[in-house]
Amino acid sequence: MGKERNNSAGRLSRIFESAWRQGDQQIIIEAWSKVLGLECKDQHSNSFAISEALSLVRVEIDHVQSQMEILETNSDLYATYLQRCRNALNITNLQNNWASPRAQIKEDTLLCLKFCAELTEDEAVNLSNEELEDILQQIQRLRETLERVFKTLCQPDVTVPCGLLAAPQNVLPVVT
Repeated sequence: MGKERNNSAGRLSRIFESAWRQGDQQIIIEAWSKVLGLECKDQHSNSFAISEALSLVRVEIDHVQSQMEILETNSDLYATYLQRCRNALNITNLQNNWASPRAQIKEDTLLCLKFCAELTEDEAVNLSNEELEDILQQIQRLRETLERVFKTLCQPDVTVPCGLLAAPQNVLPVVT
């Protein structure tokens, strides 16, 4: 097995391969919760978290398409497959059966994502431990501020949806 690529197509490859492995006999929200590692205590919060994460996956698909266009790769080699990925995310009801979106994910789609990952460069992240720690502290301060604002604006007995103020690592986890 080749080196795991650190780029949009590599991430999509891992996400969709995990999605493809999900069994048909479940609802969409259960499948995507497992794939993305976003399981909340209540269904409303989980729906919100899944919808947000899927929108980030769509951004990754658009980014891969842009990268392939920059490389002047023949769109016949990837456009259909990226559209299948979009179709798998095109969900109107998270309570529907998983079989329909899963059917969009085929072995040739997964292969195409792997080729796109090989064609595009890895994304380098050059942050020192101090810079990363500073960013995490800023995120924590923002989270605390948002919680205070949310509690001020809402009824005191309303809880913050888990997806709204999720820890940064839950935004779009890496699927292995």
